Amino acid sequence: MSSSAHSYVRGARLFYDWLDRQPAGAVPEGPEVWICGDCHVGNLGPVADASGLVAVQIRDLDQSVVGNPAHDLLRLALSLGTAARSADLPGGILSRIAGALIAGYLQAFADSQSDLTKDIQRAAVVKTAIVLDAAVWVKGCSSLGRQRYAVLLDMEETCSNGAPHRIVDFKEAVDPPVA
Repeated sequence: MSSSAHSYVRGARLFYDWLDRQPAGAVPEGPEVWICGDCHVGNLGPVADASGLVAVQIRDLDQSVVGNPAHDLLRLALSLGTAARSADLPGGILSRIAGALIAGYLQAFADSQSDLTKDIQRAAVVKTAIVLDAAVWVKGCSSLGRQRYAVLLDMEETCSNGAPHRIVDFKEAVDPPVA
């Protein structure tokens, strides 16, 4: 930890060991939803939507689980804080980073609440796919022996017209950490 606090907090096991040692009620309880499970600054990056709008989002979901969203928020806040401290940024910047994290969470929550009242319709960016092939294997590193799946897709049946195939990679779900 003395050489790089940021690298130290990236270790998921260390974070969840710390989380397990917290007294009951120390971590807010949130609804059981899909969380990243490995939410740190190294897993953030630019993601573009269909219209080309770019936002910084989580882009590594290979350890996602159903769990308490507070776990992701705490881990990300800790990671952002240690990265800011390692970069010798002033405390005011760290405060603004924490404020932006909280504001983003509140906005996402507000958006999801309004979505509950809307009719469910397929968004224009959602496409149908035909499964052409699939494979399963056991990954030995970050997924800790869980099954991984790869599925080869033909989006909107356009591959015969020269469009590229798509591949989706996902893993066997695990139980969320207990706080």
